[in-house]
This record gives sequence, structure tokens and C-alpha cells, in this order.
Amino acid sequence: MESKWYTVRCASGKEDKAIENVEFQLELSGMDKYVTEMICPKTKQHFMRQKKTVSRDKVMLPGYFLIHMQPHSEAFRVIKSSNLVAEVMGTGGKPQPMKDSEVEYLLGNAEKSQNEIEYFTDERVKIIDGPFSTFEGDIKAILSEKNKAIVNVRIFSQITPVELSFFQIEKL
Repeated sequence: MESKWYTVRCASGKEDKAIENVEFQLELSGMDKYVTEMICPKTKQHFMRQKKTVSRDKVMLPGYFLIHMQPHSEAFRVIKSSNLVAEVMGTGGKPQPMKDSEVEYLLGNAEKSQNEIEYFTDERVKIIDGPFSTFEGDIKAILSEKNKAIVNVRIFSQITPVELSFFQIEKL
């Protein structure tokens, strides 16, 4: 039988712990042979805190995780009875597999990080962090390997190039 992706509703903020509980219960009952993978899709979120770039994982679907498995009624029963799990999503009490396009979208976005914002030379930006915050300027050069840009800023009627992290600027 072919494996499919299913959505499992669980306690929000406890997605990873719910996955651990389901793995344990499936192993205990011998139903783990029907499951190939369980994931909680996440994206990397970057932001500035006290002049340092900080990154953390952000759950894409709070209160849910995905499970790739062969449909089996006893395995679904074990999953639903696991601690922190509310239900396997479906209609009429019967689990429904996700569409392939939905899975590709979620897993594709989970691999992208939020710092992949595209900036272009001569683009107008606003500086949102650092000593030049609230200033506006034009991008002179992109240093993509460093995730930085050189921005021309007008200071006291003189144009000055300033090297800034992508997290310190935003598009206008």
C-alpha cells in the first residue's frame, strides 16, 4: 500500500513533544512499520536583538504536524490515543490524506529561510535598525554571500555608503 501524508492536530507549542509521544506509542504497539516520517515544518526566522543577528525556528503550522504513513486503522488509533494528540485530520472521523501540492508547498517553504529577501541595486530602502535607523537610502551594491548591502545614505547633505545587514533594512 502506498504511503501518504496526513495532518495531525496536537497541542499548540508542543508539536515536537507530540511527535516523540507518537513515535514511542507506535514502537510500543509495533505499528511503527507503517510510518516512514513525522515532521513539524519550520522556517528560520532572523531578526536583530541588541545589535546582533539572532535566528530561531518558527513553526509553520502551530498545533499540527505531518506524518507520512501507509493508511492502517490500528496505526491511526494508536496515533489518536497518544498523549498531546487531538486527532488525525479528515472527514467523518476518517483520516484524509493531504494533496501532493499542499505537501510540496509546506515542505518547500520549510526549506527556505526568511533571510532570502531579494534586494536589487538602486532600490530604495528604509533602515530599521542601528545608528542610522529611520534614514532612507539607495542600495549601491549587494553582498549576498554576507547577507549585506551597501546603502547610500544622505547624512548632512552628503551621500555616505553604509554597509548594513539585510535584517537592518526593509523595502519601501
